[in-house]
Amino acid sequence: MQNIHTWARVVRLDLQHLSVALGNAALQERKNWPSNGDGRLVKATTEKILRSLERAFERGDINFALDIIEESIMMLTELSDIPFYSELIADKKHRDRTYNLKTFRETVSLRLPIYSKYIASNRPPRKLAPTPIEAQEDLPDVSKIIPAQKSAPLKFAVANGMLQLKRQSARISADDRQMVSHGRSALQDDATSIIHSLAGSNADPRFLVAFGEIRDVLAADSDVIRLGMLSVSCNSLVSRFHEQLPDIVSARLDAFDTNLSMFVSQFPDWRKFVENASSTEELSSDEIQVVFNVGQELAEKLQTNEELVDPSVPKSLKLILEAIRDPSKASKRAVFGAVRTLENLIGTIILGFGGFFGAGFAGVKDGLKASSKIAAIALILGLAANSAEALSPSAAKMVKSDWMEKAASAIKKAMES
Repeated sequence: MQNIHTWARVVRLDLQHLSVALGNAALQERKNWPSNGDGRLVKATTEKILRSLERAFERGDINFALDIIEESIMMLTELSDIPFYSELIADKKHRDRTYNLKTFRETVSLRLPIYSKYIASNRPPRKLAPTPIEAQEDLPDVSKIIPAQKSAPLKFAVANGMLQLKRQSARISADDRQMVSHGRSALQDDATSIIHSLAGSNADPRFLVAFGEIRDVLAADSDVIRLGMLSVSCNSLVSRFHEQLPDIVSARLDAFDTNLSMFVSQFPDWRKFVENASSTEELSSDEIQVVFNVGQELAEKLQTNEELVDPSVPKSLKLILEAIRDPSKASKRAVFGAVRTLENLIGTIILGFGGFFGAGFAGVKDGLKASSKIAAIALILGLAANSAEALSPSAAKMVKSDWMEKAASAIKKAMES
């Protein structure tokens, strides 16, 4: 078997070569870069990968190098979610380091998984940096318990020691792109106008927050499921505070909601999300109340942890939860979106910060210092574990999710040691 150090250096060269080729291909299509920034995003991603790979061996730690390689593979794979890449770059041909001619799509979909499997099979035991918490040899590997994030209104990531929202590209067919672009611009203008109208009324402040977020998501040309759920949340707010709204503003909100619903229905990701929601088992009002309470407590406590949590996380989570505030009126679609979002959030917290507590986690992440942040991390992990326990029955019933109780038990066991 090839020495893993040698293998990692060879693969680093392969990924560097691929990233340079991808960046050049993106530049060749510069005149076709969409206004939403996806062309720039592809180029910036390749540059980020090259910077990361450059430092892969600077610590003399093979696991650190493998972490960098895995992160690079993930970023290259996620390019497939960007329409600009999939439509204009993926089928371009390039020569790899051994002069074989392949499309980028073939390399990313066929070659990169081989690298990932090799790492999974041959990674040596990780030497954890000493922390105030004793490692537990019998702690289960939580990364094998927690699934990948599912399609939901919100996805999350931990980067540079900070929990933040993860952008989800909005895929649309080339034939519909121009029509979607016009619709987006019109909705942005409408949202801005509604914000001005609401600012001069006695409407609940959450209206302003919700429409501000809708306008921002529209401008980013991404997160279509989040956009659809924000529409549901705004509907809920309109129902609750209808009497506070001037008739003309109320009529404009109704018209905006109709137009926004038509807009998101053009996207395959939203249609698939709606289809998945309709096929799930319905929760009782009491179970929906539990989901809301779990999410609300998470949002409120994350809001106070500015050291580790980007403020956009609790703010956006609260807006998603608004759609299920009244369990008796919450649609199955809204409940499904809330459960999936909370699943993604809890899993990301445990995987992203769990490296401080025992050998069953992936290791301490870059950008986090145990000496200064251990107390804050302990709080956020304890919060995630408690939330997972409380949400587990509802998630198991609605989305057939069975990992939460196991993950909560693992993190609590690590923290108790």
